[in-house]
Amino acid sequence: MRQAQKATLGDALWNIGDCAVNRKLDSELHYVIDGGSLIQRLPWNKGSTFGEICQQYVDYIKRRYDHAVIVFDGYTSGPSTKDHVHMRRTKGVEGAKIIFKTTTPFRSKKENFLTNNENKQNFINMLSDALVKNDFQTEHADADADVLIAKTDLIRAIENSVRTKFGIFKKTKLLLGPEVSKLLPFIHSVTGCDTTSRLYGIGKGPVLKKMSENEELRKLALPFLSRCSSVKDIVNCGVQIIAYLYGGVPHESLDIIRYRKFANKVLSNSVTFLQVQTLPPTSAAAEQHCKRVFYQIIEWTEETNLNPLDWGWSITNDRLTPIKTTLPAAPDKLLNIIRCKCKTNCDTRRCTCRKHGLECTIACSECKGHLCTNAEKIVFEEDQNE
Repeated sequence: MRQAQKATLGDALWNIGDCAVNRKLDSELHYVIDGGSLIQRLPWNKGSTFGEICQQYVDYIKRRYDHAVIVFDGYTSGPSTKDHVHMRRTKGVEGAKIIFKTTTPFRSKKENFLTNNENKQNFINMLSDALVKNDFQTEHADADADVLIAKTDLIRAIENSVRTKFGIFKKTKLLLGPEVSKLLPFIHSVTGCDTTSRLYGIGKGPVLKKMSENEELRKLALPFLSRCSSVKDIVNCGVQIIAYLYGGVPHESLDIIRYRKFANKVLSNSVTFLQVQTLPPTSAAAEQHCKRVFYQIIEWTEETNLNPLDWGWSITNDRLTPIKTTLPAAPDKLLNIIRCKCKTNCDTRRCTCRKHGLECTIACSECKGHLCTNAEKIVFEEDQNE
């Protein structure tokens, strides 16, 4: 899936008007810290014990924050809708599982160690114990920490009678109005987040503006906020919204818009080579995207979880992977001639196969379908002695 630019919605919200709190913040500040970001912040020295590494983090927080809650992601052994994000960050490489305790010297590379989810979860547990012993509070999300970070921030604000940056959204809500405010999860998810793809050429700010101005568009988005919505309703409304965002006229299908834009680019001689990702998605691909959008919104807003296998996900090699489309990427005759000549890892969209949503095959001249990150997963084997 195309990587999302998540922060742009927040930027767009700040740009709609004066959202700042009029009063000064209290002198006693309370902090909610993203544990994943914290782990990446400090280097690990080879030869240091894991206990000493944990103490580095404790000292770091003590120097900077008087009152802090640290919220960690969860890295369970079961499939997760963030599996593909973890794979993208590690480029398909997974380090060996390492058994360690506080007295174990660290002799690996931090990057390799953290590519293994069990290693990361066990280290998070160890670090959390060290933080709690030093009077810091920690929270652990089942999977993605983003929502828990927001909830923790608001709870701390209420419990301690302090103002929080999230309080500014009361003012933002007045500027947006109740209808658009309610649709913010949809706007964020449909334009791309960790579990949904970014739509090529469609920014979060412009979509926020269109939602604010178009009542019919807001009505089409409402089914995404109800857990009782059917797959048919979600797909029908979602595809209409995406068609509108790509400049479609009423009753014009995504496939027609895709063909029209293709014809305009090719017949006008405006391009010598057409990059397929610049076109709107096919209706089949958009349907799967809409399912994932709905699933993510319900994950954010409801206590009861849906089954991801019913909403645009499948299980491959014990991992949840997004269903890109239910149709072939192209006719068989064309697929047989698509191959890459990458001399590197095939880990960017410069790879012809990856660009077309295909795995590398034996027909590829360099990687042969097994020596790259667009094929089988690579597993590091390294020793770690206690």
